[in-house]
Amino acid sequence: MKYFELLDECKNIYTELSYNSRFVRIACFHLLGKTVIENELNPEKISTFAIAVGIQPEDLASAILFAQRYPDFESFNHDKSVSWDQIKRELNES
Repeated sequence: MKYFELLDECKNIYTELSYNSRFVRIACFHLLGKTVIENELNPEKISTFAIAVGIQPEDLASAILFAQRYPDFESFNHDKSVSWDQIKRELNES
């Protein structure tokens, strides 16, 4: 491969795999939120529950809101630049 071909190939790899890792993280938080909703966790216990799980309480609260807004994860419309932090900001703004 020539330099510019190698550069393009590596950029494509980076773009795809970094998107995949961000998307898996988003799917993880959606599933956490959905599971908490389905099991009717007492809202007063969200903070201590989140800490017991090993995540920030703000992340768990956002995960619950995210799962409420998109009960069917497949309906979540996004592009390859999406991140969990962007989703949290959007949820907190609305």
